[in-house]
Amino acid sequence: MIRPLAEFSAHLSDTASLIGAVPLAKDLVFTGVTHSDKDVEAGDLFLAIPGAKVHGADFIRNARAQGAVAVITDAQGAQIDSSLPTLVVKDVRAAGALVAASLYQDPTRDIASIGITGTNRKSTTCSHLHQIFEKHSKVNLIGNIGNPMLDHINNGSKYSIIELSSFQLDKANKLDLDFGILLNITPDHLDYHETFENYKKAKQKILNAKNVSYESDPFQLYQWITGKNPKHQELKDLPFRFQKITNSIINDSKSTNSNSLNYAVDKANKNFGMNQYHLLLCGSPKKEQFKNLAIDGPESILIFGAHKNEKIKCVSHPKIHILNDLKEALQFIRNISIDSNILFSPGYPSGKDYKNFEDRGNSFNLLVTKLFNES
Repeated sequence: MIRPLAEFSAHLSDTASLIGAVPLAKDLVFTGVTHSDKDVEAGDLFLAIPGAKVHGADFIRNARAQGAVAVITDAQGAQIDSSLPTLVVKDVRAAGALVAASLYQDPTRDIASIGITGTNRKSTTCSHLHQIFEKHSKVNLIGNIGNPMLDHINNGSKYSIIELSSFQLDKANKLDLDFGILLNITPDHLDYHETFENYKKAKQKILNAKNVSYESDPFQLYQWITGKNPKHQELKDLPFRFQKITNSIINDSKSTNSNSLNYAVDKANKNFGMNQYHLLLCGSPKKEQFKNLAIDGPESILIFGAHKNEKIKCVSHPKIHILNDLKEALQFIRNISIDSNILFSPGYPSGKDYKNFEDRGNSFNLLVTKLFNES
């Protein structure tokens, strides 16, 4: 985490009043705030935030060893570890935001915030809009494809582009954005939100922004936000988002839901032609509650990996092959023809097969290089 050059400090007693926590008998001074035990510096206040699988309080011991002097956590976190002076609140994230803004003297007050969300293409839209802004002014890129907010304190930027997931929006009690952009909403992450209505409600929180748009074209968005016409430029796509490895092989490993898979198939149908390419699928269909997919376009579909038996029940196509792993699937296609057209667009999260979409994207590239280099 990048720290501001200026030195800041605050009293824990004042902080307790700010966030509505019971003040401690003994006051102390802290000089920084972080939620990562790896980023703790001497004098820091540590935010022990509850997570889906682990609680931040499990890392208080590490934070203390790094020099943390106090903790903000919830009631559960206080029971896990109370070895440091602890302020207890209901919402640790909200309290942490108030503390950071107060300690660092509200560094974002002069930065226009641009929040972008949608089921599909939010990362791509954020990246493209960021590239356009970079040609004209200093801008931050924050969120899934950017950096943590505290990394941008006092760095002179005029704008912050923030990629917002449904999880972040769901947990947000207050969303104070200058510009909110909603790209699209289709069913996704129902394993977390349980119903489409809950998912839609989380996404629509972005409509509370001061200014709202449903536009997806980054050049139009730049004009809407700034009132100025952007210079024409070529925009680079994100890694593993319909990335051409060769003229005949496309790596779309970032496809983690059925909507992005359908988008990639539509593009491949135009790029290669109908029935002129092989589609590779992997990952766990559990996230989308094993929704059935009728895929029209590829010559054949190859399903591989730890979740292949689950996925075969969800995919409809006249020619489906089941393979053990990615290497075996690519070797199968190579045996048909070394010049075969291939679309790798998994359509689901990696599950047990890979750490994440970057890991499977890199694995695909390495195997393509090894198996399809002409010798």
